Amino acid sequence: MNLYPQSETLWFLPPLDGFLSSPQEAELPSYLVLASDQTILPQRRPGRGSGVLSSTEYPVLLPRALVLLEAFLRLYARDVGTRIGSFAMAMIGYMEEYVDDDGLLDGDHLSEPLRTFYRELREGEKPVGQWTDELKVALRRDNESCRITNNSTP
Repeated sequence: MNLYPQSETLWFLPPLDGFLSSPQEAELPSYLVLASDQTILPQRRPGRGSGVLSSTEYPVLLPRALVLLEAFLRLYARDVGTRIGSFAMAMIGYMEEYVDDDGLLDGDHLSEPLRTFYRELREGEKPVGQWTDELKVALRRDNESCRITNNSTP
């Protein structure tokens, strides 16, 4: 098992703060969930993993399913042709087949351009190579517009 810093895997999220070491449900950022939250996470199901964790003395935080899907899409676009890129594509497939198809994720809540690209991948009507090239261009364009917006003065 490997551990990676947030700056390499969830770089599009705000930095994780020290207050998350003892989180309360009401204080969590919208992109995180307690692993013991039975209102969001499924119960144990045969063939689908252990499900929600029972409450523990030490809270465990998870990114929401939508955030994981976004991370895998961004990782794939960034690292296509590498081991990490291959892992990201496999996880996108896993998210689609097991999480989205089980009703635990709604890809329509992804922000653009990811929403469109995830939908295109699910439909499978475009060759993956073409889809990949277009995703990389769209994310590059999206990142550039974010930089322009964040650096502009009101």
